[in-house]
Amino acid sequence: MSMLHGLYVSSVVQVCEDHVLSGSGDSKVRLWQTSTEKLVGELAIHQDEVFNIVRIVNYEDAVSGLSISSLSDPGALSVPARKTAATKGLANFKQHYFASASYDNTIMIFMVMENIIEAKDGSGPRSKCSSPVLVKLLDGLWTGQIVSLNEGEVFAGTSEGGYVQLIDRKTARPPADKEKKKLFKIREKRNSRADDTILSTLFTKSRLELEIPSNLPLCLTPVPINEDEYMENLAVGYRLGDVVVWNWKEPRKVHHIQAHTDEVRALASFDDGRVASVGDDKHLKVWRGAKCVQDMRFDFLLSAVATSGRTSCAVGAKNGDIYLVNVKNGALLHTISAQKRCVENGIRSIVFVRSPAESDKEAVRLVIGSNDRTIKALLIRPNVTRRFSMIEDLSSDFSSMMRESTVTV
Repeated sequence: MSMLHGLYVSSVVQVCEDHVLSGSGDSKVRLWQTSTEKLVGELAIHQDEVFNIVRIVNYEDAVSGLSISSLSDPGALSVPARKTAATKGLANFKQHYFASASYDNTIMIFMVMENIIEAKDGSGPRSKCSSPVLVKLLDGLWTGQIVSLNEGEVFAGTSEGGYVQLIDRKTARPPADKEKKKLFKIREKRNSRADDTILSTLFTKSRLELEIPSNLPLCLTPVPINEDEYMENLAVGYRLGDVVVWNWKEPRKVHHIQAHTDEVRALASFDDGRVASVGDDKHLKVWRGAKCVQDMRFDFLLSAVATSGRTSCAVGAKNGDIYLVNVKNGALLHTISAQKRCVENGIRSIVFVRSPAESDKEAVRLVIGSNDRTIKALLIRPNVTRRFSMIEDLSSDFSSMMRESTVTV
């Protein structure tokens, strides 16, 4: 059994230790149990490809405090309200909220319920998740890739109009069918680019815009400002190679960097506010403010990046390779080579998997989504790479892995 979609996998997001979500070009959002590679459930609400999935907020409520009256299908949640012989322990429930953005001009907010059971036999907690449930469908304001800001109260999304759209989740409206049809017609006439004048007329939300013609935003990531207080800027990567850090609340530009010589394909931030960027110029660069503090060149076009802690970075290439990097000293620690190096195996999404119960400090655990339609869960140790039976977390950086090794998966 394998974790598979009908088309390319555009996004992967961790739910808990043993479950991940995936979005795909086949328009579906799927929930997987990685230990068994079993499909737990799916949502087929979107009518077109899913750009990406982001976590909104993570609630942890007692069963008696759950409020599911506003859910589209409250009956989909079947949870025991008391201790039973079957569970052999006390059940705790977590509500995990996510949002997915689609080419159909909608943002879907949905929820996954996690049931955590403390087993009496001492084997540790076990996690079981319900099938994802639709909570709300919003007008996407013609955004592409989105991120969650201000603890999930605001979405920022790339726009075909050439700007970054800011959407207030609480006041956002449902999809407007008439306007959506109108925009589809405009899109066809303008060769896959919506008319910015029409967009401005239809939508009046705040936006971040550069005065550079044809410099479309392609990717974005929140950037922490203060580790002790929840504050964040927004970093945006553009088609002409720019990376702009925005104070999105004011709004104003904090830094404007000519970061790459070609399209910026992916961004990720470190805990201390540094930003990692990758692009079609084959470079991974790390930025502290407007200063480049690390620059590494690879042999292939780069398409995805993920960070962990302050020094760990995973980079995906369009040929299917994955590189593990220590950005502190610029060391290439590990290369996972694709069996067949081609665009069809290109990496679209990478996530480090986290859990508080990490015993192997040198292990690196990744989940990747690719053009080959698969979601792969990998455990990487020095000189060993294999598919792993249970996602566990990376509780420390893998900076101790100082010997480079190359393996094939």
